[in-house]
Amino acid sequence: TSAIELNIIGVKAFVPNIEDMCTLIPGNSASILPIPNLCDHTIFSPPYPMGFKKKGGMDKTSKDLGYNNAAEYSESPENFTNYNTFMYHQKIESFYKKCLTTVKVGGTMTVIIKDNMENGVRQLKGDRTIKDCTSLGWTLVERLKWYAPGGGYSAVNRSIGLETVTDEDLII
Repeated sequence: TSAIELNIIGVKAFVPNIEDMCTLIPGNSASILPIPNLCDHTIFSPPYPMGFKKKGGMDKTSKDLGYNNAAEYSESPENFTNYNTFMYHQKIESFYKKCLTTVKVGGTMTVIIKDNMENGVRQLKGDRTIKDCTSLGWTLVERLKWYAPGGGYSAVNRSIGLETVTDEDLII
């Protein structure tokens, strides 16, 4: 069972017929897409350039949550986090374009993305996402923010006095 399948099971408590409304196609979406006019909406959180990579074995909780292939994927050439910032943006723009072909006319795409801090300066990932998407033909419907304090990595940084980002963008 994948993490996405577990999330769908969790959502069933609120939306009993969720399986009828979702299509789950296992695999690397960057390789699978585009599938013209497949869906009305897509929602995802893209990887980040030069992001953190999972090393070593997985703990039991991570395996139970469906993340048992994370260490292997971290080293894969398909993992966008292996690219420098320039190459990452080439790849992610190509992916946004594939999503544009996959979503039916009038449909939407939601990108969940969080800014990060580099050398004490906030990197505006949401602003760049909007710029990339609108240049490809997407229309910005709404930009929302929600509280997302992060996990252990952010907690460690806060504990040593580093500024962290505690909000996340939902860009529709």
